[in-house]
Amino acid sequence: MPTFMAIALTFLAVLIAGLFVPIYLVRQRLDFRARILDLLATAARRQVPFAPLLERAATEHRGRRRETLAAVAGAMSRGTSLSRALADHARHLFPQRVVASVQASEGTAQLPAMLHSLSLETTQALSARHRLSMTMFYPVCLGLFLIGMQTVYVDFAGSSRAALGEAETTDNGVLLSRVATGLIVAVWLLVGVVMLYRMLGWRIGFCQRLADTLVQRVKFLDHLARLAGAERLLRSTASLVGAGLSLPQALRRSAPATGNLRLGRAAVASAQVMEDGASAEAAWRRTLLPEFAALRAATATGSTPSELALALSSLATECGNRLTGQVDRCLRWVHPITIGLFGLLLAAQFAGVFDLIYRFHEEARLW
Repeated sequence: MPTFMAIALTFLAVLIAGLFVPIYLVRQRLDFRARILDLLATAARRQVPFAPLLERAATEHRGRRRETLAAVAGAMSRGTSLSRALADHARHLFPQRVVASVQASEGTAQLPAMLHSLSLETTQALSARHRLSMTMFYPVCLGLFLIGMQTVYVDFAGSSRAALGEAETTDNGVLLSRVATGLIVAVWLLVGVVMLYRMLGWRIGFCQRLADTLVQRVKFLDHLARLAGAERLLRSTASLVGAGLSLPQALRRSAPATGNLRLGRAAVASAQVMEDGASAEAAWRRTLLPEFAALRAATATGSTPSELALALSSLATECGNRLTGQVDRCLRWVHPITIGLFGLLLAAQFAGVFDLIYRFHEEARLW
């Protein structure tokens, strides 16, 4: 019994660490990214050089973050652009879509607005992850209780069978308890894999392609991904169109900003069909944007560059608001559903335990 319980408790500790440590690290990284982007947006708005500002910001941090900021500041002081410096020295903090968005607006008056919008997007992602982690807290506590009950239950079942001389005891309760615990562990491992991808998936192209394929096959997740990609694509395209680029060129340069391989390829294909003379509606539908976004973007395509940039920027804001609303509605349902499912598993565990106790009591009465 002591050895079995020690192994079970160690496994529980590893599971909890595998869930909450990545959540904590991702939140820390997002918070750092949001603060740096907001600092850069303020500097760009006031026309303050980035390199000295980042050097001073580096002194306020320790470890790898200080080294990263110092490396970015050093690269910029040697004449490297902000996007190139972030891509070369801070890829672990600023993913490709963020770098692509910054690159699209560099050299234009839209850079402060782009940096500010990226900071807001990161803050919203941080808030959503915080709500999700709080939603997961109670189910994880219930899961810990259930697996602890499983440990005691299996040991008690073995001792009771030994005491009864294997007389008329069955393994139904033990099997029910093990199935419930297995489901809990499976859910925890699934969440752990998702969090591991959020931390390391950007480094492995195969993981990103696999995640894009899985998201595409789930209608709800695909809708969320298209809204997020539409917001980034439209915002970046609006910045480039406002800077004087043609719409096909802006779409092609903004494709990496979507953060999604499928949407990025679709944006490039849309730019190509625009250059080949296709209608605006047909070209925008090739971008795989949500229906309302594609239609409104096509309607605004024939206007002047300044009006088109304003329309695309407004449409990007609407896509972001719809995405936030969808996520909020999802989180409102996730918590009660999750608690309900874990409650059913808890009931199954109790049923197995009390079934064993009842049978043990009935066998004892025969004596």
